[in-house]
Amino acid sequence: MNIVVIGNGGRENAIIKSLSKSSKNLEIYGLGDYLNPDIIPILRGFRLLDNFNMEEAISFIKKINPRFVIVGPEKYLDLGIADRLRKERISCIGPSKFLAKIETSKLFCRNLLQENNLGDISPRFFHIDRETTISTLYQLFDSLNNNFVVKPDGLTGGKGVRIFHNQRKDAIDYIQELLKDNSFLVLEEYLEGEEFIQLSFCDGKNIVHCPVVKDFKKISKNSEVNTGSMGCIVQKNQNYKNVSQKDIKEGKDYNKRVMEILSKMESYGYRGILYGSYMSTPRGVKLIEFNARFGDPEAIMVLDLLQSDLFTIMDAITTQSLNLISVEFLNTYGLCKYLVPEGYPEKPMKNEIINLKNLSS
Repeated sequence: MNIVVIGNGGRENAIIKSLSKSSKNLEIYGLGDYLNPDIIPILRGFRLLDNFNMEEAISFIKKINPRFVIVGPEKYLDLGIADRLRKERISCIGPSKFLAKIETSKLFCRNLLQENNLGDISPRFFHIDRETTISTLYQLFDSLNNNFVVKPDGLTGGKGVRIFHNQRKDAIDYIQELLKDNSFLVLEEYLEGEEFIQLSFCDGKNIVHCPVVKDFKKISKNSEVNTGSMGCIVQKNQNYKNVSQKDIKEGKDYNKRVMEILSKMESYGYRGILYGSYMSTPRGVKLIEFNARFGDPEAIMVLDLLQSDLFTIMDAITTQSLNLISVEFLNTYGLCKYLVPEGYPEKPMKNEIINLKNLSS
Protein backbone atom coordinates (compact mmCIF):
# COMPACT_ATOMS: atom_id res chain seq x y z
CA MET A 1 0.00 0.00 0.00
CA ASN A 2 1.58 3.28 -1.15
CA ILE A 3 1.55 6.56 0.79
CA VAL A 4 3.06 9.93 -0.21
CA VAL A 5 4.17 12.54 2.33
CA ILE A 6 4.83 16.03 0.98
CA GLY A 7 7.53 17.95 2.85
CA ASN A 8 10.90 17.19 4.38
CA GLY A 9 11.24 18.97 7.74
CA GLY A 10 10.90 17.87 11.34
CA ARG A 11 7.11 17.62 11.04
CA GLU A 12 7.28 15.33 8.01
CA ASN A 13 10.06 13.36 9.70
CA ALA A 14 7.67 12.66 12.59
CA ILE A 15 4.81 11.74 10.25
CA ILE A 16 6.95 9.33 8.22
CA LYS A 17 8.43 7.67 11.31
CA SER A 18 4.96 7.24 12.81
CA LEU A 19 3.62 5.73 9.57
CA SER A 20 6.60 3.37 9.42
CA LYS A 21 5.41 1.82 12.71
CA SER A 22 2.11 0.77 11.12
CA SER A 23 1.11 -2.88 11.13
CA LYS A 24 0.12 -2.42 7.48
CA ASN A 25 2.58 -3.18 4.72
CA LEU A 26 3.20 0.44 3.72
CA GLU A 27 5.49 1.77 1.02
CA ILE A 28 6.13 5.42 1.94
CA TYR A 29 7.29 7.97 -0.63
CA GLY A 30 8.39 11.57 -0.12
CA LEU A 31 8.35 14.76 -2.12
CA GLY A 32 10.04 18.01 -1.05
CA ASP A 33 12.45 20.82 -1.78
CA TYR A 34 15.52 19.48 0.00
CA LEU A 35 16.90 16.18 1.24
CA ASN A 36 16.45 15.22 4.88
CA PRO A 37 19.05 12.51 5.59
CA ASP A 38 17.06 11.16 8.55
CA ILE A 39 14.01 10.16 6.51
CA ILE A 40 15.60 9.02 3.25
CA PRO A 41 16.44 5.51 4.57
CA ILE A 42 12.78 5.02 5.64
CA LEU A 43 11.31 5.98 2.27
CA ARG A 44 10.73 3.79 -0.74
CA GLY A 45 11.51 6.79 -2.91
CA PHE A 46 11.89 10.58 -2.77
CA ARG A 47 11.35 13.23 -5.45
CA LEU A 48 13.38 16.40 -5.02
CA LEU A 49 11.73 19.53 -6.43
CA ASP A 50 14.05 22.50 -5.86
CA ASN A 51 11.53 24.85 -7.47
CA PHE A 52 8.09 23.39 -6.89
CA ASN A 53 6.27 22.52 -10.11
CA MET A 54 2.66 21.40 -9.68
CA GLU A 55 2.53 19.29 -12.84
CA GLU A 56 5.79 17.54 -12.03
CA ALA A 57 4.58 16.82 -8.50
CA ILE A 58 1.22 15.45 -9.67
CA SER A 59 2.91 13.30 -12.29
CA PHE A 60 5.22 11.78 -9.65
CA ILE A 61 2.30 11.11 -7.30
CA LYS A 62 0.09 9.58 -9.99
CA LYS A 63 2.80 7.07 -10.91
CA ILE A 64 2.93 5.92 -7.29
CA ASN A 65 -0.88 5.57 -7.14
CA PRO A 66 -1.07 6.20 -3.39
CA ARG A 67 -3.85 5.29 -1.00
CA PHE A 68 -3.62 8.92 0.11
CA VAL A 69 -1.24 11.90 0.25
CA ILE A 70 -0.35 13.74 3.46
CA VAL A 71 0.51 17.42 2.97
CA GLY A 72 2.93 18.68 5.61
CA PRO A 73 3.88 22.34 4.96
CA GLU A 74 1.27 25.06 4.58
CA LYS A 75 2.88 26.48 1.45
CA TYR A 76 1.71 23.50 -0.62
CA LEU A 77 -1.86 23.90 0.65
CA ASP A 78 -1.69 27.55 -0.35
CA LEU A 79 -0.57 26.49 -3.83
CA GLY A 80 -3.71 24.35 -4.12
CA ILE A 81 -2.15 20.90 -4.23
CA ALA A 82 -5.09 19.36 -2.36
CA ASP A 83 -7.45 20.66 -5.04
CA ARG A 84 -5.34 19.15 -7.82
CA LEU A 85 -5.04 15.81 -6.06
CA ARG A 86 -8.80 15.55 -5.58
CA LYS A 87 -9.30 16.47 -9.21
CA GLU A 88 -7.15 13.43 -9.98
CA ARG A 89 -9.30 11.36 -7.56
CA ILE A 90 -6.41 10.99 -5.13
CA SER A 91 -7.33 11.30 -1.44
CA CYS A 92 -5.51 14.05 0.43
CA ILE A 93 -4.92 14.73 4.12
CA GLY A 94 -5.10 18.50 3.94
CA PRO A 95 -7.77 21.06 3.05
CA SER A 96 -8.39 22.86 -0.23
CA LYS A 97 -6.69 26.16 -1.02
CA PHE A 98 -9.88 27.99 -0.04
CA LEU A 99 -10.39 26.25 3.30
CA ALA A 100 -6.68 26.56 4.07
CA LYS A 101 -7.28 30.33 4.19
CA ILE A 102 -8.15 29.73 7.85
CA GLU A 103 -4.34 29.79 8.12
CA THR A 104 -3.12 31.55 5.00
CA SER A 105 -5.18 34.72 5.51
CA LYS A 106 -5.37 36.32 8.95
CA LEU A 107 -8.21 38.59 7.82
CA PHE A 108 -10.22 35.66 6.40
CA CYS A 109 -9.89 33.89 9.75
CA ARG A 110 -10.95 36.90 11.85
CA ASN A 111 -13.89 37.71 9.58
CA LEU A 112 -15.02 34.08 9.56
CA LEU A 113 -15.16 34.05 13.34
CA GLN A 114 -17.19 37.24 13.47
CA GLU A 115 -19.61 36.14 10.76
CA ASN A 116 -20.30 32.89 12.62
CA ASN A 117 -20.84 34.34 16.10
CA LEU A 118 -17.37 33.33 17.33
CA GLY A 119 -16.05 36.86 17.49
CA ASP A 120 -15.73 36.60 21.27
CA ILE A 121 -12.57 34.48 20.91
CA SER A 122 -10.92 36.95 18.56
CA PRO A 123 -8.75 39.80 19.83
CA ARG A 124 -9.63 43.30 18.61
CA PHE A 125 -8.16 43.77 15.15
CA PHE A 126 -7.93 46.29 12.31
CA HIS A 127 -7.30 45.99 8.59
CA ILE A 128 -4.30 48.05 7.44
CA ASP A 129 -3.45 48.76 3.79
CA ARG A 130 -1.44 51.24 1.72
CA GLU A 131 -4.24 53.79 1.94
CA THR A 132 -4.11 53.85 5.75
CA THR A 133 -2.60 57.17 6.86
CA ILE A 134 0.00 57.56 9.58
CA SER A 135 -2.39 59.67 11.61
CA THR A 136 -4.96 56.85 11.42
CA LEU A 137 -2.33 54.38 12.56
CA TYR A 138 -1.51 56.52 15.58
CA GLN A 139 -5.22 56.63 16.45
CA LEU A 140 -5.40 52.84 16.21
CA PHE A 141 -2.29 52.47 18.36
CA ASP A 142 -3.92 54.69 20.98
CA SER A 143 -7.12 52.63 20.89
CA LEU A 144 -5.00 49.55 21.69
CA ASN A 145 -3.16 51.34 24.51
CA ASN A 146 0.01 51.27 22.41
CA ASN A 147 0.38 47.52 23.04
CA PHE A 148 -0.30 45.68 19.81
CA VAL A 149 0.79 43.05 17.30
CA VAL A 150 1.47 43.54 13.58
CA LYS A 151 0.77 40.53 11.36
CA PRO A 152 1.16 40.16 7.60
CA ASP A 153 -2.06 38.72 6.21
CA GLY A 154 -0.39 35.79 4.45
CA LEU A 155 2.16 33.12 5.28
CA THR A 156 5.38 34.11 7.02
CA GLY A 157 6.62 30.80 8.44
CA GLY A 158 5.93 32.09 11.94
CA LYS A 159 8.56 34.82 11.50
CA GLY A 160 6.60 37.87 10.32
CA VAL A 161 4.68 38.69 13.50
CA ARG A 162 6.06 41.56 15.59
CA ILE A 163 4.98 42.77 19.03
CA PHE A 164 5.22 46.45 19.98
CA HIS A 165 4.97 48.08 23.41
CA ASN A 166 4.93 51.90 23.20
CA GLN A 167 7.16 51.68 20.09
CA ARG A 168 5.07 53.76 17.73
CA LYS A 169 7.85 54.91 15.41
CA ASP A 170 9.31 51.39 15.15
CA ALA A 171 5.84 50.04 14.41
CA ILE A 172 5.26 52.62 11.63
CA ASP A 173 8.61 51.70 10.07
CA TYR A 174 7.80 47.99 10.22
CA ILE A 175 4.31 48.46 8.76
CA GLN A 176 5.65 50.54 5.88
CA GLU A 177 8.35 47.96 5.23
CA LEU A 178 5.80 45.11 5.12
CA LEU A 179 3.38 47.01 2.90
CA LYS A 180 6.02 47.15 0.17
CA ASP A 181 5.40 43.44 -0.42
CA ASN A 182 1.92 42.97 1.09
CA SER A 183 -1.43 44.40 0.02
CA PHE A 184 -2.61 44.64 3.59
CA LEU A 185 -1.79 43.72 7.18
CA VAL A 186 -3.65 42.98 10.38
CA LEU A 187 -3.15 45.08 13.51
CA GLU A 188 -4.29 43.28 16.66
CA GLU A 189 -4.43 43.98 20.35
CA TYR A 190 -1.63 42.47 22.40
CA LEU A 191 -2.88 39.60 24.54
CA GLU A 192 -1.45 38.70 27.92
CA GLY A 193 -1.82 35.22 29.28
CA GLU A 194 -0.71 31.63 28.77
CA GLU A 195 -0.61 30.09 25.29
CA PHE A 196 -1.66 26.55 24.48
CA ILE A 197 -2.12 24.59 21.26
CA GLN A 198 -4.89 22.16 20.40
CA LEU A 199 -4.24 19.87 17.44
CA SER A 200 -7.17 17.87 16.07
CA PHE A 201 -7.69 15.20 13.43
CA CYS A 202 -10.67 16.22 11.25
CA ASP A 203 -12.66 14.32 8.62
CA GLY A 204 -15.23 17.05 7.89
CA LYS A 205 -17.85 15.40 10.09
CA ASN A 206 -15.94 14.02 13.08
CA ILE A 207 -13.04 15.33 15.12
CA VAL A 208 -10.47 13.67 17.40
CA HIS A 209 -8.29 15.83 19.64
CA CYS A 210 -4.61 15.36 20.43
CA PRO A 211 -3.00 16.19 23.79
CA VAL A 212 -2.60 19.92 24.41
CA VAL A 213 0.89 21.23 23.65
CA LYS A 214 2.63 24.35 24.92
CA ASP A 215 4.81 25.98 22.29
CA PHE A 216 7.69 28.44 22.81
CA LYS A 217 8.26 30.85 19.92
CA LYS A 218 10.58 33.53 21.34
CA ILE A 219 14.19 33.30 20.17
CA SER A 220 15.31 34.05 23.73
CA LYS A 221 13.73 34.75 27.09
CA ASN A 222 13.55 38.55 26.86
CA SER A 223 13.18 38.88 23.07
CA GLU A 224 10.03 40.02 21.29
CA VAL A 225 11.14 38.27 18.08
CA ASN A 226 8.99 35.28 17.15
CA THR A 227 10.31 32.17 15.42
CA GLY A 228 8.53 29.23 13.84
CA SER A 229 9.19 27.58 17.21
CA MET A 230 12.05 26.91 19.59
CA GLY A 231 10.40 23.86 21.14
CA CYS A 232 7.35 22.56 22.96
CA ILE A 233 6.20 20.52 25.94
CA VAL A 234 3.36 18.16 26.87
CA GLN A 235 2.37 17.74 30.53
CA LYS A 236 1.12 14.53 32.10
CA ASN A 237 -2.64 14.70 32.80
CA GLN A 238 -2.72 17.92 30.76
CA ASN A 239 -2.03 20.06 33.83
CA TYR A 240 -0.56 23.39 32.76
CA LYS A 241 0.16 26.42 34.88
CA ASN A 242 -2.42 29.16 34.16
CA VAL A 243 -4.34 26.97 31.67
CA SER A 244 -7.44 25.48 33.28
CA GLN A 245 -9.27 22.35 32.21
CA LYS A 246 -12.16 24.68 31.32
CA ASP A 247 -9.89 26.57 28.92
CA ILE A 248 -8.68 23.32 27.36
CA LYS A 249 -12.28 22.20 26.84
CA GLU A 250 -13.10 25.54 25.22
CA GLY A 251 -10.15 25.13 22.83
CA LYS A 252 -11.45 21.72 21.79
CA ASP A 253 -14.97 23.09 21.36
CA TYR A 254 -13.70 25.96 19.20
CA ASN A 255 -11.70 23.57 16.99
CA LYS A 256 -14.86 21.50 16.48
CA ARG A 257 -17.00 24.54 15.71
CA VAL A 258 -14.50 25.88 13.18
CA MET A 259 -14.16 22.49 11.46
CA GLU A 260 -17.96 22.34 11.12
CA ILE A 261 -18.15 25.90 9.77
CA LEU A 262 -15.42 25.26 7.19
CA SER A 263 -16.94 21.93 6.18
CA LYS A 264 -20.21 23.64 5.28
CA MET A 265 -18.36 25.88 2.84
CA GLU A 266 -17.31 23.02 0.54
CA SER A 267 -19.00 19.68 -0.08
CA TYR A 268 -15.78 17.70 0.49
CA GLY A 269 -15.48 19.21 3.95
CA TYR A 270 -12.43 20.05 6.01
CA ARG A 271 -10.32 16.88 6.00
CA GLY A 272 -6.92 17.06 7.61
CA ILE A 273 -5.42 18.62 10.72
CA LEU A 274 -6.72 21.72 12.47
CA TYR A 275 -4.26 23.52 14.73
CA GLY A 276 -5.77 26.02 17.14
CA SER A 277 -3.36 28.32 18.98
CA TYR A 278 -5.11 29.86 21.98
CA MET A 279 -4.32 32.04 24.95
CA SER A 280 -5.83 31.87 28.41
CA THR A 281 -6.43 35.50 29.38
CA PRO A 282 -8.27 37.26 32.22
CA ARG A 283 -11.06 37.83 29.62
CA GLY A 284 -11.30 34.15 28.72
CA VAL A 285 -9.83 32.05 25.92
CA LYS A 286 -8.68 34.08 22.90
CA LEU A 287 -7.47 32.86 19.53
CA ILE A 288 -3.95 33.63 18.38
CA GLU A 289 -4.23 31.76 15.07
CA PHE A 290 -5.42 28.65 13.29
CA ASN A 291 -3.16 26.49 11.15
CA ALA A 292 -4.38 24.06 8.53
CA ARG A 293 -1.79 21.34 9.20
CA PHE A 294 0.41 19.81 11.88
CA GLY A 295 2.73 22.21 13.64
CA ASP A 296 6.49 21.82 13.75
CA PRO A 297 7.65 20.78 16.37
CA GLU A 298 4.22 19.98 17.85
CA ALA A 299 3.85 17.04 15.45
CA ILE A 300 7.09 15.56 16.79
CA MET A 301 5.76 15.63 20.33
CA VAL A 302 2.19 14.49 19.63
CA LEU A 303 3.08 11.68 17.23
CA ASP A 304 5.74 10.41 19.61
CA LEU A 305 2.96 9.96 22.20
CA LEU A 306 0.50 8.41 19.73
CA GLN A 307 -0.22 4.77 20.55
CA SER A 308 -2.68 4.13 17.73
CA ASP A 309 -1.79 3.40 14.11
CA LEU A 310 -1.37 6.71 12.26
CA PHE A 311 -2.23 5.05 8.96
CA THR A 312 -5.60 3.94 10.35
CA ILE A 313 -6.31 7.49 11.54
CA MET A 314 -5.38 9.08 8.23
CA ASP A 315 -7.34 6.48 6.29
CA ALA A 316 -10.38 7.22 8.45
CA ILE A 317 -10.04 10.91 7.61
CA THR A 318 -10.32 10.13 3.89
CA THR A 319 -13.49 8.07 4.44
CA GLN A 320 -15.01 10.34 7.12
CA SER A 321 -15.06 7.52 9.65
CA LEU A 322 -12.99 8.90 12.56
CA ASN A 323 -15.95 8.12 14.81
CA LEU A 324 -15.47 4.40 14.16
CA ILE A 325 -11.87 4.08 15.38
CA SER A 326 -10.08 4.45 18.71
CA VAL A 327 -7.25 6.97 19.00
CA GLU A 328 -5.00 6.64 22.06
CA PHE A 329 -2.04 8.66 23.36
CA LEU A 330 0.45 7.98 26.14
CA ASN A 331 -0.36 10.05 29.22
CA THR A 332 3.11 11.25 30.11
CA TYR A 333 5.50 14.18 29.93
CA GLY A 334 7.19 15.23 26.71
CA LEU A 335 9.80 17.80 25.74
CA CYS A 336 11.12 18.87 22.34
CA LYS A 337 13.85 21.51 22.14
CA TYR A 338 15.25 22.89 18.90
CA LEU A 339 18.83 23.83 18.10
CA VAL A 340 18.92 26.46 15.35
CA PRO A 341 21.66 27.94 13.15
CA GLU A 342 23.36 31.18 14.15
CA GLY A 343 21.36 34.19 12.90
CA TYR A 344 17.99 32.42 13.08
CA PRO A 345 15.25 33.46 12.33
CA GLU A 346 16.10 36.59 10.27
CA LYS A 347 19.34 35.46 8.61
CA PRO A 348 20.15 31.86 9.54
CA MET A 349 23.55 30.52 8.63
CA LYS A 350 23.27 28.15 5.66
CA ASN A 351 25.40 25.47 4.03
CA GLU A 352 27.67 25.20 7.06
CA ILE A 353 28.40 22.08 9.08
CA ILE A 354 27.39 22.41 12.73
CA ASN A 355 29.41 20.21 15.04
CA LEU A 356 27.26 19.49 18.11
CA LYS A 357 30.35 18.47 20.06
CA ASN A 358 31.52 22.07 19.94
CA LEU A 359 28.32 23.51 21.38
CA SER A 360 28.41 24.61 25.00
CA SER A 361 25.74 23.32 27.34
